[in-house]
Formats: sequence, structure tokens, C-alpha cells
Amino acid sequence: MKRLVMISSRDAEFSLPVRHILRASGYNAHLATSREETLRMVRDDLADAVLLDGQLEAALELCEDLKRDEATRHVKIVALLKPSGAGRYADFLNAGIDEAFIRPVDPDTYVRAITRYVAPEETGSSSERGTKLNYGNVELDLTTRRVLHAGIPIRLAATEFELLHRFLRTPTAVVTRQDLIASAWPKGVFVDPRTVNVHVARLRRALLMATGLNLIRTVRGIGYALEQN
Repeated sequence: MKRLVMISSRDAEFSLPVRHILRASGYNAHLATSREETLRMVRDDLADAVLLDGQLEAALELCEDLKRDEATRHVKIVALLKPSGAGRYADFLNAGIDEAFIRPVDPDTYVRAITRYVAPEETGSSSERGTKLNYGNVELDLTTRRVLHAGIPIRLAATEFELLHRFLRTPTAVVTRQDLIASAWPKGVFVDPRTVNVHVARLRRALLMATGLNLIRTVRGIGYALEQN
């Protein structure tokens, strides 16, 4: 069965082309034009992800509703924000979205983001399948896209997973923000360095809660690095 993506928007110029691209990429894609319709269709149709137009009325409340409900909190949310709404980026993150982009963005970018969360089929090169990276008791499995600490799962959003992957590839190196952007975001997308700071902070907090250790240090003026024990 094809994975289902719900497109939540009243903007036909945005939603119709994206629906076409999603369907051509192997997904089912349905349209919803309000908060209430999106909630109902996500629950009834068992959607895997929501592509959310940040200009939709009550978009922030919709995110909170989806993540508050036990039946829908697993649904991945990728949001598109207009430039004047960039200041609300943190609000949407706190509401539970998994990723956000600031307009204008190529529609293919949204689809690549969705693919990172709910791939229509098995992805990843054969050379990466079965690869596990370790740092102390933290293990990152590229096959299952899971992170474990002493065998206990650590829940990470896709961006934080890719950031941790980048750190673990060169665990003794200082990694610049531009390198992190290149590793964790689609090519051709502008990412403000402050956005990197937000996601690194989320990764650091998740690792701290799981391990009790502050595993990522800030290297002023350069980027970040793993703490060396």
C-alpha cells in the first residue's frame, strides 16, 4: 500500500503541483483545506505525513492538535512558512513539526523532505545498509534509522538524526554550520545559521535526557563538536 501524505492548504497554486509530484513519486496524496478537515482526514485515512501550508488558518493549532492526540502524534509534519512568518519557526517546532521551510522553495524540496520521514520504498545505497556508527553507548543504525543508548531508543526527528549522523562520521572533528547544513538539509535550500543552532540544541537536549551527558559542545565562531571522553 502506498504511503499517504495529507496536503493541508487553501492555496491551489501550492497544493495541486505538490500533489502531482507526490503521486509521481509513489505516494497517495489527499488535499484538505481547513484545520478541521485535515484532522478528520488524517484520522480517517491513517495518513503518514502532513505537508502543511503555514498560511492556513490555525496552522499552529493544527500541529498541536495532531501531536496531542495519541492516534495522530506519529504523523510527520513538514511545514512551509512565508518569509514574514519566519519569526514563528520556533513556535512551530515547539508545536511538534518535524521540519519547516521558508518560501520560496522548489516543490521538489518538500517531497525530498517527506521522503526522509516516510519513504515510499526502501531507500539508501547498498553500501550504507547495515552500517552502524557508535559513540560511547550511543549507536546510530542507518538501516533502521534508529538511535539507541545502551539498547534503549532515543527518539529523534529526521533533521536531528542527520545531524547526529554527520557528527558520528568524524567524531573527533569540529563540524562547521555550513557542513551541518549540507549534511542535514536538501541541496539548494537556504538555511539560516540560527536554524542550525535550534536543531543542534534539540539534538543536544535529546542526548542529554537519554545519557545524562552533554555530548555536543559549541566551538565559538566555527560550529560544534562531540565532547571527547
